[in-house]
Amino acid sequence: MVFFYVANEFSGTLKESDKGTLQWMSKEELSQNKLAYNFDHDLPVFFDSSISEHMLDGKRDELF
Repeated sequence: MVFFYVANEFSGTLKESDKGTLQWMSKEELSQNKLAYNFDHDLPVFFDSSISEHMLDGKRDELF
């Protein structure tokens, strides 16, 4: 299970991890960069206010 969070503001310092470099990107930058496998299927959850969930279990790929 993965939880998505959307923020309009942030203060503080991003905490690095061994998963890769953390950075803020605009919507346009996202489309120009290599994303995690299938993350392009998750992007509508962030940018379409009528969508609040994405179910991807290997058989279904549905937005709700």
